[in-house]
Amino acid sequence: MTTRSRKTSLPRAGSKDQVRGSSPLGRWRIVEMELWDREALDLLGAAQLALERGGSGRMNFIAVELSLDHEPAERDGHAGVEFTFDGFDEGDRVSGRGWAILDGQQLRGRILFHQGDGSAFVARRLAPVASNPPKKVMKLTRDRSAILGSAEVRLLDRELRRALAAAFPGLPDHALGRSEDTLRWSAVSAYCKEARGVRGIRDVSVASGIPQYQLKAIESGLLSEIRPGLARRYFRFLRVEEWIDRWCRANRDLATRAGLLDATESASSTRRRAGGRRRLTEGPR
Repeated sequence: MTTRSRKTSLPRAGSKDQVRGSSPLGRWRIVEMELWDREALDLLGAAQLALERGGSGRMNFIAVELSLDHEPAERDGHAGVEFTFDGFDEGDRVSGRGWAILDGQQLRGRILFHQGDGSAFVARRLAPVASNPPKKVMKLTRDRSAILGSAEVRLLDRELRRALAAAFPGLPDHALGRSEDTLRWSAVSAYCKEARGVRGIRDVSVASGIPQYQLKAIESGLLSEIRPGLARRYFRFLRVEEWIDRWCRANRDLATRAGLLDATESASSTRRRAGGRRRLTEGPR
């Protein structure tokens, strides 16, 4: 862990004022941790915990991304779970265990990294999505690295905005920013992570000569921080240039703004497509 802003200890789980609950399954927003400030928790996105049916789950905070295996457990008569996890902290492999119990409308627990830090945490339940997304949306989201067309991106963007509006009432439109860009770039992020495999960011940085912050920017879609030359070098290192070329052709505007496609090439391609449409409209001469 890189962030070391210490805080006072959280109230002990299982105290007398806890209210019994039914099930800890669902999505939770992590609002407090014993070792790190709130600002640090949301460093790379909203800190969250998801406990799914069947025993799987996920947890993310700061630069930590974890996959969980959990099972029901009871502490002091309160419904809860015990879990093990593995994942990455700033690209380095981590593992450990933890537990969580219901405390009224909150979830309280502790996460313990193997040979590392341990921290108590508090989370608040996130509102469920109002309805299930359309079957086409479910199909599109199964392959995270699929190159989507414009109509598919607009469909997913609409569902994303609808889900966020249900989970966070009053969320302003500008809070999503360029959400279509995020959806388009998510395929690049997923494909690079698949190609990188189990290699950590630090190991890839040493082997490729690309700074870690650039690798994180590329895989997170931080367009303002991406240096095109280093991005191309990373794609060559992963041997994914052919796939990236296809993605650039399908996402010319974003690829141009990211510096992966020359603006003149993008403009000439647009003119060629427009000319082809005119010829089809005019018919043979």
